[in-house]
Amino acid sequence: MKHLFPIGLLVALGIIGVILLFTVSRTLSAQTTTTMNRGQLQEAIAQAETAFNAAPENLDQRVALATLHYQSGHFETAHDLIEPVYNTSLAATELMVKLEYLFGHYDRAEAITRQAMTDNPLNIEIQLAGQMMLTNIYYHTNRFAQIQDSINLIQQIRAAGGQLDLRGVEEWLTWLSSFSDSPYSVNWGTVEQTVLPFLATDPLPVVTVEVNGIAINAIIDTGGAAFILDTALAASLGLEISASMPQTYGGGLQADTGLTRIDSLTLGDITLHNVPVMTLGVTEATNGLQYGYPIQAIVSTNVLEQFLATIDYPSGRLILRPKTDAALDAVQQQNAGSVVTEVPFYLADVHQMMVKGTLNTEQDMTFFVDSGLAHAAAISAPIQTLEYLGIPIPETVLDEANRGGGGAFPSGSFSVDVLGIGSLQQENVLGEYGAMTPETYWANDFIQDGLISHNFLRRYAWTIDFTNRVMIFAESPSGQIG
Repeated sequence: MKHLFPIGLLVALGIIGVILLFTVSRTLSAQTTTTMNRGQLQEAIAQAETAFNAAPENLDQRVALATLHYQSGHFETAHDLIEPVYNTSLAATELMVKLEYLFGHYDRAEAITRQAMTDNPLNIEIQLAGQMMLTNIYYHTNRFAQIQDSINLIQQIRAAGGQLDLRGVEEWLTWLSSFSDSPYSVNWGTVEQTVLPFLATDPLPVVTVEVNGIAINAIIDTGGAAFILDTALAASLGLEISASMPQTYGGGLQADTGLTRIDSLTLGDITLHNVPVMTLGVTEATNGLQYGYPIQAIVSTNVLEQFLATIDYPSGRLILRPKTDAALDAVQQQNAGSVVTEVPFYLADVHQMMVKGTLNTEQDMTFFVDSGLAHAAAISAPIQTLEYLGIPIPETVLDEANRGGGGAFPSGSFSVDVLGIGSLQQENVLGEYGAMTPETYWANDFIQDGLISHNFLRRYAWTIDFTNRVMIFAESPSGQIG
């Protein structure tokens, strides 16, 4: 299995949140750059900087330059440019909200969005797109019941004669808004952490969890959004599927994904209650991994987001702690004596953790950190990235072992001299070609150069601090791999 995750969960939900925030006003650069590769975008940035430096008081030039930096993954630079003028135009406001959302500054993203909606009460596009952004914010802050506001707005627009094509969106919204109680509720009591030992580390880590009291095996995969449960198991447990939507998986293949919930998800010594669940043929998709036992679930990003989570590959364990300062101190103590590297990350869409990194000689890349690529490769890259770096396009072969959530897809390999995220680098690793289709390159409206995965990550005890948007990598001083 190469990919077992929704590449761009919002492919089916294209109107939600950051992809379409305020669509009335678009800069010229935003309209024309999404066919560019990174080299062409760098040229556009150079030209825009010349124009901006010649007329720094020109707001349009400033917004155009900030937008190009955003699209290139220079998020802090874009923020510095747009911060002084974000309330001067819809294009500036749109970009500011996108950036605050990526940084996890949800309070500020919400406040700016609400102000834009207040300032434009009769603009239906802004009202709808703004409400969709609020939906994404509610999702990450576990305020699912407030998503009913989005449903109400859609109904009001339709009642007034508005024509909306929201296939997949309404199902998603109805599912989330049905959580009248807080999702992912947990009572830590006197427990300071819970540890789930790996049953296996390769080709992907496996842990035992309990779903509604039933013990099952689950892989850990940060390429997924909500907790994912095997379709057949969901049926045997009598779970009601509230809706089903097509989702895009590895190789660009699609599969129907159900939406439901479970009462409890037990992870070692603690239990989450009222848990959102997506259903997929997990067992069939993972058969090729040859564990010798069935895999029936996926512990994915939005589950890990409830914790200060450490995926400790060398020691073969998943450690979950509450999101507190004391827990961060415990991570620091755990990593004492190790070589520690911190890497900032940005959370795009609902689950895509993006980092800046290096591929061969190019040090300005943007990668999706998805731990679920069960392959000897440390990175997967689309054709645009290979062409930009002058890497020969490898031949691909359709092999049933190369499976994602949508089925088998053609795959090939290429050599990588240097691969890094932040200051963390590895040499002479393998790359995969085929899992990431050309559409993934611009799927987030900024360039996604590749996907970092298991065979890069497995050297480290990898802690994901969602609160501070930083990944903490701890490695043995000897570099020994578990």
